[in-house]
Amino acid sequence: MRFTDSLYVCFTNNMESATLIACHHKAFAYFGGIPKTILFDNMKTVIHARDAYGNGNHRFNDAFNQFAKDCGFVIKLCKPYRAKTKGKVERFNHYLKNNFYRPLAAKLSGGFIKITVELLNSYITGWLNEANSRIHGTTNKKPIEMLNDEVPCFIHYSSLVAEQKDAVKSSAKINLKLLPPTALLPIEQPSLTNYDRLVV
Repeated sequence: MRFTDSLYVCFTNNMESATLIACHHKAFAYFGGIPKTILFDNMKTVIHARDAYGNGNHRFNDAFNQFAKDCGFVIKLCKPYRAKTKGKVERFNHYLKNNFYRPLAAKLSGGFIKITVELLNSYITGWLNEANSRIHGTTNKKPIEMLNDEVPCFIHYSSLVAEQKDAVKSSAKINLKLLPPTALLPIEQPSLTNYDRLVV
């Protein structure tokens, strides 16, 4: 969430369109609603060709475009070759790798525990809850508190879920897997002060 600096992470083992959609459902459940506009990189699971039908008229991935329409959010694309629009996300990915994944891998390496997508997702929620509860270096506010102020402006996700669950009864084509993120065990986390220095 750009304005609130709230974070959400879901690990996957593929980049299929259905997986991207499932991750969005989980993010909407985590944040408590659907933003009206979402910024995306120019990935094939979202867009097939920029300006395919004229300037600003893109050819989107059919499945994802329909998903966006069903949810009510507008797809906004990063400008090609302009790192500024996605630099913050890339810096966060670097921070996540060095401050979540590597410490967790080191902690579990002695126990011969295989790191899987399921394992990562079971640990990430506790880390995210801590990150979203810290005082942010730029705003001097907690992201979770800013998010709570923004949620009333979101599209109501619970209403969408109810509508789609009703549709499931009459159509086998809709298959929602709404599994809210769950943390199993806490792990020792490095200080988040470094994150504030990396992301401005």
